[in-house]
Amino acid sequence: MDAPSACSGVRRRRFTLSDLNRDNDSLAAFEESIRLEPSDEHSWSVKAGLLSKMKRYEESLLAFDQAIALTPASQPGKLAENWLLKGEALNKSGREEEALQAYQNSIDNIDKILQNDSNNSAAWSQKGRALLKLASYDEALQAYEQAIRATIPSSISAHFPDAWIGKGDVLRAMDRNEEALQAYDRAIEINPIFGDAWRGKGEALKALGKAYDASMSFYLAQKLGYEEK
Repeated sequence: MDAPSACSGVRRRRFTLSDLNRDNDSLAAFEESIRLEPSDEHSWSVKAGLLSKMKRYEESLLAFDQAIALTPASQPGKLAENWLLKGEALNKSGREEEALQAYQNSIDNIDKILQNDSNNSAAWSQKGRALLKLASYDEALQAYEQAIRATIPSSISAHFPDAWIGKGDVLRAMDRNEEALQAYDRAIEINPIFGDAWRGKGEALKALGKAYDASMSFYLAQKLGYEEK
């Protein structure tokens, strides 16, 4: 079998393994893919994410560095995502100052997208996420609200409630739990299968002293596959 055919087979296998949550096997499949196609930024990025999930942070950071190095400046969206995920890995490994710089690098790349497309709802949502990591709550809230305004009702993005979930997360961080609850409910109304929305709703309900309702939301989040980030 020649390299391109082998690589194609690896790609099919690695996503199946990932879906089955077999992290070690999935990681091995991505490593095989990288061996066959070492310049594949996507494989390096997913490998880094898997290593972070497995709490192998130092290896994860090296893989993120490789993903970032392989991503051309003409693809600021990919750079923004890799910097954001690297920031999360740095934060989990206790390197908070470096994490803050990574989040800022993510925002800098997102701003390049927004300079050319100020109605890019996905970019606004991603910027909100990075600003939330920086604890810039007012700016994060504005970014998520801009993402919501920019979403075209007929587009695919309208079926994904990321911006509403993010808005709920920001409001909850600001201790505005009633408003957060409304945002999570809106996300669930758009698409009820997102565990993040149910988890956020549970946290907001818990903060409001509604323990039973919170437990039901946590249960649903778990059933939908929510995992702590």
